[in-house]
Formats: sequence, structure tokens, C-alpha cells
Amino acid sequence: QKLPHRPPPLKLKSIDNMRMYGRFSLLKKVSLLMMAYQLDELYTRQLIDSFVWMDTSGDGEISSQEISKGLKRCGLDGHPDTPCPEEVKHIMEAADLDGSGMMNYTEFVAA
Repeated sequence: QKLPHRPPPLKLKSIDNMRMYGRFSLLKKVSLLMMAYQLDELYTRQLIDSFVWMDTSGDGEISSQEISKGLKRCGLDGHPDTPCPEEVKHIMEAADLDGSGMMNYTEFVAA
């Protein structure tokens, strides 16, 4: 799939949501994962666009490096609330429920 020319509205609010997701119990994370799996694309279009835009390798999964680069490409790298690469890695580990070391689309939507 072709990357959008302009970055989708990736906001720090999305990162804050991922931070909060990391503190949830496993049961709550799995419940959100199941809901994300069943959501209609109509409700997740903005998240799909953000995910595809950050997935520079095109493999259908994003790494912590791709998230950090995506934040930088959106111009959010200088903001005081932008996570450092180490925090992005921690956020990724909390959202990576299948243990692949990468975040797939459903994990991204759930977080």
C-alpha cells in the first residue's frame, strides 16, 4: 500500500493512550485486543492510516524504531511529552501481546 504524502494526524494523545495501555492488566489488554480485531474499518481509518504511514518496511508490523522515526517525521520529536527511544521500546513491549517484538495492526489499534 502506498504511503500517504502527508503524515496522518499522529498525536501525542495516541502515545499517552499507549502509555496508559501499558499499565492495564493482561485481561484488559486481551479484551481490548479482541474488540480491536472486530472493529469495522470505518471506526479505525485514522489509526490504519497512521499505522501504514509508520510501517516503512511494509511488512504489516511496526518496530519501536519505526514509531520513533514516525514521531520525528511528524515533527513531534522536539516536544517535551514525546517519548525517548527507550520509552518507545517500553511502550512497544507492553503492547506486544504476541511476543513478536513488533506491533501488528490489531495491537496498535488496541493500544
